[in-house]
Amino acid sequence: MTGIYEVLERLGRIKRTGWIMAKIPSDIAESIAEHTIKTVFTAMEICREMGLKDKEERIIKMALIHDLAETLTSDIPKPVKEKLDKRNIDEVSIEYFKTIIKDEEMVKIYEEYIKGESIEAKIVDLADTIATYIQSVNYRTQYGIKTEHLETIIEHTGRSAIEKSEKLGLNVDSIVKKLIGI
Repeated sequence: MTGIYEVLERLGRIKRTGWIMAKIPSDIAESIAEHTIKTVFTAMEICREMGLKDKEERIIKMALIHDLAETLTSDIPKPVKEKLDKRNIDEVSIEYFKTIIKDEEMVKIYEEYIKGESIEAKIVDLADTIATYIQSVNYRTQYGIKTEHLETIIEHTGRSAIEKSEKLGLNVDSIVKKLIGI
């Protein structure tokens, strides 16, 4: 059996696979834990933009746990994940999640995120995408990294963030500008 601190330790060590595939040096490649924290703060900004103070705590909890199962599955790259049976991955990750988190409320929140239907899940999904987009642009601008794979990530996450934010009635540009301090 795995305890939560062991899982958190792994999240801090596992580098996001997309960054490794984009040839980001491992010493600067973002870990899943770093990404999770950025997703939480992005979700908080989206809550402010949408005036969802009453849902913020649940959204923060969801953002905190959205990638916990990646200690089991590792960080499966999006192109690979799209070819796998999503139902099977989701079922396995939910069962794994139940072994590490004994809190029924948190299990329900995780299941809600996996389903992706609630406004909270859609906000966390958008926050996840925006956090990835900002990090990918950061690798290009701060570190001068220009690989074909990184450019694909920037293009895909940028387009995806726009589509997801429009469905929620948001302007992704204003959210990104606030997050990066412009």
